[in-house]
Amino acid sequence: PFWLKPFWLKLLLALDLPFRRVAVRVHVHTAAMSTKSPYSMEDIKLGFQRLDKNIDGFLSFTELRDLLLRGNPDFTEKQLRLLWRGVDQDKNGKVEFDEFVDYIYGKVGKKRKEIWQDTFYAYSGSDEHLSEEEFTTLCMDSGLCDDTFTKDEAKEVFTKVKGKDGYVDPSEFSKAMTRIAKRKSMNKAKVKSAVLKCAGPQRHWSVEG
Repeated sequence: PFWLKPFWLKLLLALDLPFRRVAVRVHVHTAAMSTKSPYSMEDIKLGFQRLDKNIDGFLSFTELRDLLLRGNPDFTEKQLRLLWRGVDQDKNGKVEFDEFVDYIYGKVGKKRKEIWQDTFYAYSGSDEHLSEEEFTTLCMDSGLCDDTFTKDEAKEVFTKVKGKDGYVDPSEFSKAMTRIAKRKSMNKAKVKSAVLKCAGPQRHWSVEG
């Protein structure tokens, strides 16, 4: 049997849903599986709707982030991004109800491997692109800024790669890493590694609610 993951049970309790012990059927992408849970599908859907603040039928990162922080206020922004990637299975930037149910009832899989984009999004916040301040902070926190690559030089790189909107998106950040590697006379893979290993900020923007 597949059981509701303890962490998600804690989160659902935080939504103050009606508590009743029932057996439900959960239909996932591959097959239907019997799952014992203290909540019915109607309860889970109610919780989903409470999280869906803009009533568009999906959960955005910021909407799910609110729930995740209720479950564990100590999550860092990077850890929140890792969890988000696990829920957003089709990688379209929004979570449908079926994805939400599938994830919270599914088997506990292997630990998700970190990628440098997790660090990028941890610093970008809800708008998912970097301002000059966010860019330079990331460079400093990851150890890229030193005697061979100063904060002012980081600002110069930002100016070179930023888009017409004045910000840096992930593809532009990849170009920035190429420029940083050249300025520091090092392999780009080492720059990526430094960014990937960076723990990121504990909190990027305050939790509303």
